[in-house]
Amino acid sequence: MIVLLILATITPCFGAKFHKHHDGLQLRENKGQVTVLEAPLFSSPDTDSFIIEHIRKGEEIYIHPAEFQIDRYRDVVDVTEEEIRQRKLLLNKMHQDPLFRDEEDTYIPEPNSRFFKTLATSGADAWILKEHVFLLYQDVRELDQTVELHDPTDYRIEEPLPEGFPLKGPKVYRSYFGLALGIPNYPAYEYPSQINDTGFDFLKEFSYAWFSSVKFDPEKRLFFGGLINVAQGQIDYQLDGRRSEETTFKISAGPLINYDLWRNDQLRVNAHTSLQFAFIDYLEIKQFSADESDTRTFQSYQFAPRAGLNIQKPKYFYSMDLVVGFNLNWDLPRTFNASSSKDRPSWWSGDSFTRDSSFQTTYFVGLQGDY
Repeated sequence: MIVLLILATITPCFGAKFHKHHDGLQLRENKGQVTVLEAPLFSSPDTDSFIIEHIRKGEEIYIHPAEFQIDRYRDVVDVTEEEIRQRKLLLNKMHQDPLFRDEEDTYIPEPNSRFFKTLATSGADAWILKEHVFLLYQDVRELDQTVELHDPTDYRIEEPLPEGFPLKGPKVYRSYFGLALGIPNYPAYEYPSQINDTGFDFLKEFSYAWFSSVKFDPEKRLFFGGLINVAQGQIDYQLDGRRSEETTFKISAGPLINYDLWRNDQLRVNAHTSLQFAFIDYLEIKQFSADESDTRTFQSYQFAPRAGLNIQKPKYFYSMDLVVGFNLNWDLPRTFNASSSKDRPSWWSGDSFTRDSSFQTTYFVGLQGDY
């Protein structure tokens, strides 16, 4: 009885001392609870590594016991990781027991690692991001953990749906440049002599356009922008005893409206219209006979409506679309005024003349890019 009484008296003292200085086994499960919608398990501690599986929010998963341990000797013993590695190599050389030759390395968590080590459903080693799991310490250390307010894995749209749902796509921008050819159909200058024959050179155009989709069209078929056009053409006339060459040069700009009439992944049919202002409308008339010549220039300004139709082949040349179509240009009546003097008055009708309205048709090919 006396011995039992003595043991009962000294046991609490030794028990308290034992708990303070001995790590021992922890009588709890080493688990963590997933705090994001779908937490990926990586095959290695790297976000670019292969994803083994996804764990749903609220599920508890196994966490390596080393993640729960506190190295209470780290602040007491001043030993670097390199010294530990060198010491381990030395011990491996000293002890050649085959029983321990193929022993796996002990897992020691890296203090600055972004991952906890765990196990996949298949039993393979896996790693989970620390911000995706809440460790169940079952002690005061749980108070030091935080749960991310923003879940990067949550792809759901919560109800009520946001105003304007479905979400609108980004604005579409397009740019176009192309070349066009046609036959000029300008009315001739009012020559004092009769025109006996007419010859045509090609009407050449270079166009550049930039336009974007409009907000009120959710299907992104209607586009609005601007168009710059440069045109040059020539018509030759055979007069009584001499020849004449009329060369027209115009630079115009104005708003542009495009609309995709029909489209799929392989083809688009598009209509467009524009009101062009020709701020440079230049006409050069050169008359010459066998031994004489005279050249005069005339200038004017005009508004010229135009419309057209084209077929587009998406991604024909890398990211560029092939565009093929035609334009119909309407030149309104306008007055040309001479900007140079005349050397042969009998060859000219005056210092100004009015050119009637006319239509010019050109056929073009170009490239268009979406961005």
